[in-house]
Amino acid sequence: MEAHAPGELAMLAQRPLRILVVDDNIQEQQLLKMKLEALGASLIQVRQGRLGIMTAQKSDPDIIILDLGTSDMPGLEVLRHLKAVKRTSGIPVLCLSSSQDESQRLRALRLNADWYLPKPFRFSEMLARLRYHAQEIAAQGTLRNADMSVDGVRKSVMRTSVDTLSDLQDIRKALHGLKGYVGTDDYYLNNKLEMCFRNLMRIESRLKEFRDWSTGRTKSPAGATPVLGTPKPSRPIVYDLDEPHDLPPQRSSEGTHGSSAQPS
Repeated sequence: MEAHAPGELAMLAQRPLRILVVDDNIQEQQLLKMKLEALGASLIQVRQGRLGIMTAQKSDPDIIILDLGTSDMPGLEVLRHLKAVKRTSGIPVLCLSSSQDESQRLRALRLNADWYLPKPFRFSEMLARLRYHAQEIAAQGTLRNADMSVDGVRKSVMRTSVDTLSDLQDIRKALHGLKGYVGTDDYYLNNKLEMCFRNLMRIESRLKEFRDWSTGRTKSPAGATPVLGTPKPSRPIVYDLDEPHDLPPQRSSEGTHGSSAQPS
């Protein structure tokens, strides 16, 4: 006898698995209830096909186990209704049947049954299919969480961009105030201040791109990875040619001296 881990289906689906069982056999209902609830499933049980259709539309189960031998209406008609209605058409349906007629299995599959088990069957066969659907449900949940994570990243980028733009404006004001104290004949400090203003403009432009992306007004900034990447400058960094030590080591120093002499 195959051993099953307690709560296995719930662990695979990452939540309790909601299963609707449509079967007019009380003994089978009780047996399925005992086995599936031990595996972490939450069961809804009905005995009539019409009630099964209405219950599926109201309770939105993850999986439906349908016995095609329902007494109030043909089980294949129940299956047809489930797959024809938009609200229930995407719910996996596992069909059970005591009929030995191969044509019934083919008709059920043509009606988009997701699985067909002839009676008597081993519970391990049903469990194998339920495990598969539980893993599918977990994957769908992961995708939904990923979408929510992207929305969270957008909001975080927007808040950070707005806050940083505000800080940059304060820095700009401070630099303008500092420039008022620097004499026009102080070439070195004026040159450094101008370089700071140019770089501030570049950073502000880049932050505005990210802010607009986070609000959905533009596409993701070119050359940037919105979630983890570091924005690349939109144009080359301006280096002070009057100060050779500011240049990268690989750049040639030719033309860096004497190109513009400081006024005496």
